[in-house]
Amino acid sequence: MSKPHFEFGNTATFDNSSLSMPNKISHSVNAQSSADADPQSNLRAIAKIASLERNIERLNHSHTSVLKDLYAEVEKLQNTISGT
Repeated sequence: MSKPHFEFGNTATFDNSSLSMPNKISHSVNAQSSADADPQSNLRAIAKIASLERNIERLNHSHTSVLKDLYAEVEKLQNTISGT
């Protein structure tokens, strides 16, 4: 499937290739960084990071779906306007 590319009039061009998100956010929590580091706090931080990454993944999926629907609607309107 090719990436949608639309030109609006003669002035603006929109190409969704510039909207890509990283596939995975890298992170690291080092429990040994402090002599008095709280292991429970580190576990909570790791769980929070994992939760945030899942949220970002869901939002990215939703964003992709909305853009796909938007491109379909724009193409439909362009075809209606051009009479094809």
